[in-house]
Amino acid sequence: MAQQAGVRCHLTTGATLIPCRDAEPFLAACLDSGVGIAGVEGFDLVNESRRPDMGAILDLSTVTDPAGAVEEARRFVGSVCRPGLFLEFDLLAP
Repeated sequence: MAQQAGVRCHLTTGATLIPCRDAEPFLAACLDSGVGIAGVEGFDLVNESRRPDMGAILDLSTVTDPAGAVEEARRFVGSVCRPGLFLEFDLLAP
């Protein structure tokens, strides 16, 4: 999805992280492809390690409409986005 959206991602062990500033084009690509989002988690990178931001976690597992999940994720990202924050999106196949 990141490549389709034309955004760079940071690969770490077990995760693909999207810089917060690139979340909107990533979410637009999800919406265009009908990909749902089950959750979003925010991380800071410290010495090449992920440190979770406990204030940047969103559970969308109960949202059944992919477009609705993307809209919820957009609102969430807008409320938590800050410089240096990376986001991991838990995607659901269309």
